[in-house]
Amino acid sequence: MKYDYVFKLNAVELYRSGQWIETPEGISQKDFRKRIVQWSRIADIYGLDSLRHSTTCKERSAECRYQLVARVLAGESQKSVAISAGIDSGLLSKWVQTYKIKGYEGLNLKKGRKSKKEANVSKKSKPTDLTPSEREELIRLRAETEYLKTENEAIKKINRLETRKMGCGTQGEKAAIIKELREKGYQLKYLLKATGVSKSTYYFEINKSDVVADRNEELLIVIREIFEKNKHRYGVRRIYHELLNRGYHINHKRVQRLMHEAELAGKRPKEKYHSYKGEVGKIADNVINRDFSTTAPLQKWTTDVSQFNFSWGKCYISPVLDMNTNEIISYDLSKSPNLKQIERMLDKAFDKFPSVEGLVFHSDQGWQYMHAYFRNTLKERGIIQSMSRKGNCYDNCIMETFFGRLKNEMYYGYEKDYSSFEEFSKAVEEYIDYYNNKRIQAKTKWMPPVKYRIASMC
Repeated sequence: MKYDYVFKLNAVELYRSGQWIETPEGISQKDFRKRIVQWSRIADIYGLDSLRHSTTCKERSAECRYQLVARVLAGESQKSVAISAGIDSGLLSKWVQTYKIKGYEGLNLKKGRKSKKEANVSKKSKPTDLTPSEREELIRLRAETEYLKTENEAIKKINRLETRKMGCGTQGEKAAIIKELREKGYQLKYLLKATGVSKSTYYFEINKSDVVADRNEELLIVIREIFEKNKHRYGVRRIYHELLNRGYHINHKRVQRLMHEAELAGKRPKEKYHSYKGEVGKIADNVINRDFSTTAPLQKWTTDVSQFNFSWGKCYISPVLDMNTNEIISYDLSKSPNLKQIERMLDKAFDKFPSVEGLVFHSDQGWQYMHAYFRNTLKERGIIQSMSRKGNCYDNCIMETFFGRLKNEMYYGYEKDYSSFEEFSKAVEEYIDYYNNKRIQAKTKWMPPVKYRIASMC
């Protein structure tokens, strides 16, 4: 049945608005609606004016059919060619197969005897009088040409892959290449032969890759949740161990690959405050001497002062860190690095742990730690004082590591978020609580410091 341009236009407009035009009598509703969908696709690609063409499949000349078949054999998608021509994809497939077997003459569907003019044109343009053996040879040559074309394309892609990887491609990667080329119109049998992949292996790898993609999608959701919950502070290693803590049995390389693909990267290390002002007091011996090892909590503590710069001014943090658990025992945040800050820090530490006799307390050669108040307070508690060598940050690297981590995770890039000292003070308080009670570490067997201390002292 023929449909005029106005009818097609109305049908397409109703379809795009979510409705169907009434199906004409004597026509299957399913087939009719399928045709409307096809009209809509043609209009999307070539514009509404393309619906004016009323040539049916039967009215197409052999030359017209040959042009469509030639486009498919040249590598165009069969579906796209069919849509552009306004015909059914199955019919075009039939023409392609007919051409491969019978050649050009097979595309001439006109019945009855040809006129002398048509016969002469046909003889001049295409070979029609072929013997069965010649026809078989022609089919063989066409198949061979198609295979060589397929092989060339497949080998190019595999070589590109292996050059990039600097090694052989896996069966899964080859299967992905086959799938990609199939979508471009290449035949599966030729692709399998060219790549040396069996049919069963191809389908197994394709199905497996779909399952793996689904599994990875689920895992990536959990990784994102951990990453966001920890405010982008966790890198691959910490996220991997958090997943283990949650019961996931996976390889760290998989976590690394998924985070890399999703562009999830933890924060990395920047200006340090130097409290050294010359020999303004008594310098203690370097008792620690870079031996940060301990067998239990409350054996070795360390301290230092670090500076933060803001548009509203500077502020300084002075914490006490336990070398066994990496726990921040106490800290003080002040706008000035004065002795009162050190007093407040020590008072908080000794309120938390009153009995620490025999503990080694390490620091650099800052003026605060050479001061008589600091030395006498430690001596009264039975604490052994230790100091780094002059200008040697490695002697107190355990505290430098904490400062780097603190600034990476809540200061660098966030400076403008803290509009006042009070705001920053609250943020530091929240971070120290998070660091002590939630942030997992390798040194503490992937437990938070406080939890590790409690477990160690049971």
